Amino acid sequence: MTTSQLWNPAWHSALQDGTLAAWLGPAWGVGTLASYPPITPDGTWRVAPLPSVEADRPSSGFWGDSSTAVVTGSRHAATAVKFAAWLNTDPDAADLLVDPEHAAPFPASLAGQARPAVSRPQEAVGGRPIDGVFREATAHTRVTTWGPTMDQVRDDFIDAAAAALSDGRPLRDALHSTQRDTVAALEQKGLSVTA
Repeated sequence: MTTSQLWNPAWHSALQDGTLAAWLGPAWGVGTLASYPPITPDGTWRVAPLPSVEADRPSSGFWGDSSTAVVTGSRHAATAVKFAAWLNTDPDAADLLVDPEHAAPFPASLAGQARPAVSRPQEAVGGRPIDGVFREATAHTRVTTWGPTMDQVRDDFIDAAAAALSDGRPLRDALHSTQRDTVAALEQKGLSVTA
């Protein structure tokens, strides 16, 4: 286990030298694994479903999201809208988006998940396809809505969890402090928070 911040040089090295044996990551994390392959002779990553507290009630979650937006005042808004529609609806575009070299091997759209390109082997995980694991996870992923301070919530939790781990305190302390800081940030924005 490491308390190193994700995506910094120490974390990348740990991915490659075998210090990290597992990473609870998203489908798009295969792109990260491809960029930092193991340097040990027998090192190969694998993809597996998240463990569940109750074996008969599997659960998964989202990490990130995707969107294509055209900003107000764009000089080429009509062209940008046309491109966004093509990018998100055309089968050829879907196949480009799930190209393993573009680090997006599992699309959010159900239609995209049905594309044959999604089942391509991924070199970063030993030349195996990963779509089955993520398709199964999608079937029991609960829809969530990210709040207006989600970036801060994430950063606060990462810092609090790292501090708890390094101090030998329970992770519930990190959850409590993150909740306190989240409520304060929302109230600072003028939003009311109810328990």
